[in-house]
Amino acid sequence: MKKSSTLLIIIAIASLIIASIYFFRTARIWIDKPFPGYLTFENGVMGGFNQFDWQGYEAGFKYHDILSKEDLTKAAPMVFAVRDFLRVFFMPFATGIIYLILSLIIYIVARGSPGITPFVLFHLGISYYLLSVFDLLTTYTASWLFLLNFALIPAYMSHFALIFPNPQHAAKKNLLLVILPYIISLTLFIP
Repeated sequence: MKKSSTLLIIIAIASLIIASIYFFRTARIWIDKPFPGYLTFENGVMGGFNQFDWQGYEAGFKYHDILSKEDLTKAAPMVFAVRDFLRVFFMPFATGIIYLILSLIIYIVARGSPGITPFVLFHLGISYYLLSVFDLLTTYTASWLFLLNFALIPAYMSHFALIFPNPQHAAKKNLLLVILPYIISLTLFIP
C-alpha cells in the first residue's frame, strides 16, 4: 500500500510540473494579443477571472452571465497586457506553484503518517486548480481535467477525515466508506 501511495504521489507531482510548464507557455502567448475584454467558460458563461478595468466588466457582464451574440458586440476589444497576465494568470499560477512545493515538502517530511496520501492529493488538487484556471477560461484544452480534479477534492478530504489521526473503526471494517466519496465524486464528474 505504501509503495502504491508513493507512486501515486510521484505521478501526481510529475504531472503537475508538466502541466504547469504547459499552462505557463499557453498563457504567455496571450500577452499583446487582442481579446474581447472578458474571459468566458467554454459554454459562453462569463468566468470569474476578469478584471474591473476590462471592457466586459464595463459593459455590465458579471460572473455567470450567459453571453448572447448581442452581448458580444457590447464590449470593445482590448489588448492583453503584461499587467493583465500578471493579475489574471500569474497570481493564481504562482499560488499553485507554492501549493505544489508545499505538497512535496509535506510528503517528504510526513511520509508514512496516517492520512498523508489524501492530504497531499488534496493540496495537489488545489495546486492543479490554481495552475489551470486561466486555461479553463481561455484555451479550454484542459477543461475536463480541471473539472475532474474539482470533483475529486471533496473525496480527498473525506478520505483524510476517515483515516486521520487514526483510522476510524468503521473505515477499517468497511473499505466502502473510504471508496464511496471517490465513487460519488466521479459520478458527479460524468455530466
